[in-house]
Amino acid sequence: MLSVNPNLVRVNAAITVVKSTTETLERAIQSSTAETNPQKIIDVLDQTAQATTSYLSVIKKASGSEKQQAVASTKQQLQDTLKVLDSAAAISPKQSLPLLAKVATEAKDAGVPEIAQGAQKIIDTNPGVRSAAETAAKSGKVYFITPEDLTDTTLHELHDRIKARFPLADLQAAVHPPGRMDPGLEVVYYRNVPLDKQIAEDLLKLVTDYLNIYKIAPNSASIRKGSPDQPTEPFQFDIHIGPDVASKLISSLNQGTTALH
Repeated sequence: MLSVNPNLVRVNAAITVVKSTTETLERAIQSSTAETNPQKIIDVLDQTAQATTSYLSVIKKASGSEKQQAVASTKQQLQDTLKVLDSAAAISPKQSLPLLAKVATEAKDAGVPEIAQGAQKIIDTNPGVRSAAETAAKSGKVYFITPEDLTDTTLHELHDRIKARFPLADLQAAVHPPGRMDPGLEVVYYRNVPLDKQIAEDLLKLVTDYLNIYKIAPNSASIRKGSPDQPTEPFQFDIHIGPDVASKLISSLNQGTTALH
């Protein structure tokens, strides 16, 4: 009796869903549905992107040899899916932005850089998606909530990284609460819209990647929706850096640790 590798079975099942949703999306784009029922495009676009991220999540859990085998056998399908997502992005750029950002993040985490770069390239070069990204970051205020020893001068490299990812983000002066802060790392967003949640996830990933350069791994790192002080939910993101993380970062910077780029 032949043994069946359950991980490869999951990989095959996941890529089958990717292929199916990609073909459905391509048919929808080529049909009159694109003009008469754009919501149909958005729905199938979401299904295709979610199927792709689910597949990448399965890949992330595979062992080294299994991952190499899976990536080699599905690389062409993923490239084909990216082409169709690019076409869909021209029709629904605003809806595509958070979905493509999620694919890029999942692909990077799964160790499939070509797909991560491909998704990011769509964000950077597709005119509609790029415009949506710039609009999304245009008036968003970003605050660092930190212990008083972690100043704007100390945070300058993080500021630069945020500006590189969100060129029009409105970075504010660091805020130092008078009381003791909770440990860990947290990003808070306020508007109840999917894009803000995705931006918060991107900011958290950006900060954790930066901390990893200094071999700092927060005991807890999360995002949450905050309750605004005013009736209108602001387009705002608060990055809380707890005293445990702050002290390690300050120590590393004072020791002149060289950041790897």
